[in-house]
Amino acid sequence: MGGMARLILEESGNTRRFKLSQGKLTFGSGEKATLTLASEDVAALHGQIEMGEDGAVLHIAKGVMPPQVAGRPVQGGHVMREGEVVTIGSSKFSVEYDEGEGPAGAAAPGPVTRP
Repeated sequence: MGGMARLILEESGNTRRFKLSQGKLTFGSGEKATLTLASEDVAALHGQIEMGEDGAVLHIAKGVMPPQVAGRPVQGGHVMREGEVVTIGSSKFSVEYDEGEGPAGAAAPGPVTRP
């Protein structure tokens, strides 16, 4: 797996796209986050997305409001499937994988998984 994907971020009526490649992208409302979110409900360093062999894996910092997927809170590591919308405060993001990339069955949104 080459590990190429795009993160689509929607907030305040704007949509931004970012390339995801191998490694980690941190997100939050603080200056130290790689990706700064505008939502008031987001911690300074809310979590990270790690791109690896299994696709994009969402990790949430301890003690922060968990994101929602399909209306349910996500805890621990969560493999992001293509088309699945993750909501944190008023920010929403999803992942688009290149063809043949991402977790098995990434093209079809699946149920929320918990470790």
